[in-house]
Amino acid sequence: MDEMYARLLSSGIDPSPVGFTIGEGARYFCTPADASILGWAGVDGIHFIQIPAFGDTVFAVSPMNGYPDFVHPVAADFTGFLRLLAACFDTAAIEQAWQWDRDKFYGFLGENAPDEEQIETIGALCEKLGIEPMDEPYEYITSIQNGFDYGAIEYTPEFFDALPEQAPEEEWPVYFEGNRERGEPGAELPLNKSFTWAGHDWLMPSAYVCHEGLVLDILYRTPSEDMVEFAIEHHLWPEPPEESLTPEQREAIEAEHPMNLDFRPSVTVNGCEIRDFSGSSRVYAPCFPDYEPDRDARRFVERYGLDQDACWTCWRYSFPWPEGAEVQEIRSLEVHLEAAPVRVPGPVFSAGAGEDVAFTNPVTGAEHTLHVEESETEELPESGLQEFSQLPRWCRTLEYSISPDIPVECISIRDAHPGDPVRPKYSPADGPVSQDAACIGVIGGSDGPTSVIVGAPARDGLRAAVSSLYFAPPDLVEWRMCFYDKRHDDICIRLI
Repeated sequence: MDEMYARLLSSGIDPSPVGFTIGEGARYFCTPADASILGWAGVDGIHFIQIPAFGDTVFAVSPMNGYPDFVHPVAADFTGFLRLLAACFDTAAIEQAWQWDRDKFYGFLGENAPDEEQIETIGALCEKLGIEPMDEPYEYITSIQNGFDYGAIEYTPEFFDALPEQAPEEEWPVYFEGNRERGEPGAELPLNKSFTWAGHDWLMPSAYVCHEGLVLDILYRTPSEDMVEFAIEHHLWPEPPEESLTPEQREAIEAEHPMNLDFRPSVTVNGCEIRDFSGSSRVYAPCFPDYEPDRDARRFVERYGLDQDACWTCWRYSFPWPEGAEVQEIRSLEVHLEAAPVRVPGPVFSAGAGEDVAFTNPVTGAEHTLHVEESETEELPESGLQEFSQLPRWCRTLEYSISPDIPVECISIRDAHPGDPVRPKYSPADGPVSQDAACIGVIGGSDGPTSVIVGAPARDGLRAAVSSLYFAPPDLVEWRMCFYDKRHDDICIRLI
């Protein structure tokens, strides 16, 4: 018996007010074989155990969790467990820490302040047993759980009998470039890392170690009711809009779409950061009656045992090994998610040189004034592309300042209209273009606009914008402000 546990038994202290009732009690199907039960949380059958094969480590057993998340280590020994209790005032946060990030963990503690009885109980434990509260409880728990080999836990036959029957597992080879014809499939590295970020529940179930680099699956969950509410609010369902959406409407929808989270991942493997990546995604959205998932989306859901009633965005990222690096054992692995700013449409305006435009920043609510210093019409020089297409060459430039200032990365100004489309220079009657001619790719449909982006330098202290391109000099341009709102802090997750 653990020495500190024996001291607790002889102390006469009843720790049940802090979610730990001493006693062996009945065992559950998911209680590991040979486990010694230390005590119970008093809700959902949650109990705390030690397993001889793992020495003094204390585990939380949660029968109401889904497979395979029934058992998690929470402390290196019972002294560490009591110190966690002294810091958290209840076992609830300790038991749930495996599925939370740092903010969610400490946010839970802040929202669930201890009552008088809990404070008295923890005071008695500290005084009689000579313990002190854990300084950083979340960091301590994650240090115990990161890299833990859950496959080493032995269960009773009842455990496997209680699991739902699984269909034969479909082949799941994962290639670095997603192509069976190139390279060899990677070796799976189970992670089973869950956390909460940006208002969603996230899962990183596995990584795959390939000769060319590391493949990492990153998934996040969206409640189906959130998707339905969003579709109804924006008149996208049950009947789609009869007219085409304006660019402003599309940007507003993209900014509020509950499944549209833009982020940039990077990984650190054995202390070496890898920022280069390529990625692809699949969407699983069963909330609409006629929805039929594609094969890859269905395979993600089935392979990783995801909640099939919820919506999922499934990203697969490939990170190439640094040049000259060899495939090696992965001793440590972290992933950093950088939240991308959301584009928020702003007001449209027209103004000439010397005029002011007052506006409200929709992100901050602050009042600003844009002052137009210069606004001129310019013709761009001809380019080699003129041989094959008629290109619009007229634009309008804008030099301006903003007060109070707004950081340049938080606002942009562009033409509110797409400009004139490129016109083909050869008609079918002209016959085929010479085989010696270059092949020119045009962005946009045959009758739609083509966007041409032109950069313009600005004078000191001023900013510059350039309109879309037109075949005739534009006398008046309507400019549209666009704001960028970074709504979430970046996050770093230790996987191994």
